[in-house]
Amino acid sequence: MWSRFGTPTKRAGSGTSEEFERALARFTTNPNDISILFYFKDTPIPPSKLDPTQLQLLNEFKSSLKSSGVLFWEFSDPEQFEKLVSMHITKHVQNWRSRHQATAYTPSETSETPSFQSEMVLAPMAKIEDDDDGYLDLLETFQEHSAEVVRIANRLTEAQLELTARTTQNTEDLQALAASPSRNNPSQARRLISKAADEMVQFTNRVNAEVPLLRNAMNASMNALTKAATLSVEFDIEQTQATKTAATSLLIALTSARQSMVGFKDSTLALPRITKELNSAKRKQAAALDSLIVELENGEQLLVAALAVIETLIQRR
Repeated sequence: MWSRFGTPTKRAGSGTSEEFERALARFTTNPNDISILFYFKDTPIPPSKLDPTQLQLLNEFKSSLKSSGVLFWEFSDPEQFEKLVSMHITKHVQNWRSRHQATAYTPSETSETPSFQSEMVLAPMAKIEDDDDGYLDLLETFQEHSAEVVRIANRLTEAQLELTARTTQNTEDLQALAASPSRNNPSQARRLISKAADEMVQFTNRVNAEVPLLRNAMNASMNALTKAATLSVEFDIEQTQATKTAATSLLIALTSARQSMVGFKDSTLALPRITKELNSAKRKQAAALDSLIVELENGEQLLVAALAVIETLIQRR
């Protein structure tokens, strides 16, 4: 779902709602029968396309999912949606295999032809071509691009700390100016404020330049991890644990960077509205930080999904 709840049917508030209610009834009766995966697109909508009634119904439906204990996920673009679905389907297929392998038909010692059910349960999820990257290739690709993600995050964190130090110094200079006999000199104060605004604009330009690099590196790393998580079922527990360790390390780095940027954005918005120039710099910096925070959040969400898949594979060993 995105911004609309849908058109009412004879049995429910919308066709999607009716499909969900039927699925939920089956799931409640037999949780092993089906799995429910629900996704909401979370991107801006032009005001002219907004329907307040539909939006209210959608929010009420989302709240009902929470009260029903149904997990759902939000995504911001098709690539993130694709990765989430791939991770979740992989996880549920592995759970399905675990449940059904125990009841699959086991051929007797005199039988030379395995049952169709046994072949179906044990068959690989997808055909792997000979020239496709193997598990170790994918893990190496993931680690390479993950390292680039961490480097970008570290560069931005360092730039943020530098700007924070300069902002602190500018604030102290303004306070000293206010306490001096020449505190009524507005031109000197304006120069200090202009300096602070220029430094904020420089940082904003740095963030805007780094965000596409972060997005590309994150996409490359997650593409490799998605495939590696699927293939890791074919390898021993140590190799699967190595994948988990690498993904966990990246998740910790992204979470730390996001928390730092969220706090920095709050500090930015808390700056006083002194001049038009500073207000403009504040607004642009906050918008750039919003974009960065969204990228970091998307990466965290995908890594959490990947770790859930990997943990399922580890538990099966």
